[in-house]
Amino acid sequence: FRSLKIVADRLPDEKNLRNNELKIKINVIDAHQKILIVANSPHPDIALLQKALKSNLNFDVTTTTIDKINPDFLKDYNLIILHQLPSHTHSITNIIEKIRQLKLSVFYIIGTQTDISKLNTSQSFLQIDQQKNLWDNASPSLPEGFDVFTLPDNFTDFLADVPPLKVPFGNYKPLSDATVVLKQKIKNIDTQKPLLLLFNDKENKAGFLLGENIWRWGIYDYKEIGRAHV
Repeated sequence: FRSLKIVADRLPDEKNLRNNELKIKINVIDAHQKILIVANSPHPDIALLQKALKSNLNFDVTTTTIDKINPDFLKDYNLIILHQLPSHTHSITNIIEKIRQLKLSVFYIIGTQTDISKLNTSQSFLQIDQQKNLWDNASPSLPEGFDVFTLPDNFTDFLADVPPLKVPFGNYKPLSDATVVLKQKIKNIDTQKPLLLLFNDKENKAGFLLGENIWRWGIYDYKEIGRAHV
């Protein structure tokens, strides 16, 4: 709370001054959300992600790599974005445990540096049955009748034209109720495999982008429209 004192100037010949002063308390709500991006290593996706998030003035965005992070610093943030983590070189068991303890929201971005086996055992939202460590190219498409968010005009056309993302080839099994925001379209065939999905658990909120190279979406957008709004 913040205290505010309002004082009115005295009028000529005014005798009663008691009502010239007012003290009020204001409940100040900080709408800023602090976001921490932790990357396995530098990647062009990070630059696009930073730009998109920083366009919202309510977001304070910090970026670091996993070799520089101290788990105790996580308590200062509202959302943790893990880019291609856990990886083959960083299991991040302590990071994920700290996120769970603090009940922080977490967003996983999956890519070729991600250790899918470690990812499966480190969280309880999604299991990926990747076949023979193979990867596929998947374009984004909206689920039929999608109405969870209000989307920009021509967004469907944008999704139809952007370059595909590299995704794990295999099957995906959500372990709890999930909202599928984008599905995978492979070789122009719509599938039921998720590309972007969100979980709203009572204890922890989580999201997964199951592919890398969104930086190409930014390049496409700039080339076709003249500005990046991804």
